[in-house]
Amino acid sequence: RQMKTMPPELEAWAQRNQNQIKSITDLSKDNSHPQDDWCSSKCTAYNFDSIINKYCQRRHKESFCSVDAISIIGDVVNFIEFKNCVLNKKEITNIKRKIAESTRYFEKIVMDSCFFSIRDIKTRFILVYGNNAYNGSDSYQNINQNIVNYAGRSNPIECKVKTVEDYCQILKYFDDVKILSSNEFISDISKYAYSIHDTDDLTTSA
Repeated sequence: RQMKTMPPELEAWAQRNQNQIKSITDLSKDNSHPQDDWCSSKCTAYNFDSIINKYCQRRHKESFCSVDAISIIGDVVNFIEFKNCVLNKKEITNIKRKIAESTRYFEKIVMDSCFFSIRDIKTRFILVYGNNAYNGSDSYQNINQNIVNYAGRSNPIECKVKTVEDYCQILKYFDDVKILSSNEFISDISKYAYSIHDTDDLTTSA
C-alpha cells in the first residue's frame, strides 16, 4: 500500500533495506541503560543508524550522523530520534547534526539531488524522550523546577527542545515537528511506525 507521491528512488531504498526493519523497543534501546525498555513496542521502523553505518562501510568512509529510525506512513516520511539522556547543549547540537545529515543523505544520495518538497513528499521529525531526559541522573528537572516556576517559563524539556523546533522551522527541514514523551509516542504510534501486520509492506496507509 504505497503512498501516491513515493518516487521510485525512495521505493527502491525501502526495498533494498527491508532487512533493516526493527522493533521500536530495539530501536530506542539506551546503551547506557540496556535493561530499561523505556519505549517498548512491537511496532517497527527502519534501523537508520545501521543503514548509514553499512552505507559508509561499503565506501570505506567514516560514518556520519543519522537519526535512529525512519518510517514511511501514509504520505509522510518520519525521521525518528530517541533520547533517554539529559538534553544538554551537546545533545541538542548532536540532534541538529542528525537532522541536517539525515535529510542531506535522502535528498542528495537517495533522491539524486532532489528536495522532498519538489517531489511533494511530506516529512516529519519526531524527538521521543524518556524519563532520564526529563529527570536525568542529577535530577535536572527537580533542581530547575523551582527556578522555572519562579521565572514563569515552560518546563526544562520544553525550553531545551525549543531550539530544535526553531532550527527545523527556520531552515525548513520538515513539514511537521513533534516532541513527544515515550508515552505520547506509543499512544499514537500508528502515525509513526509500522504495526506487526505491516512488516511485509514497505509503506502503509495511515
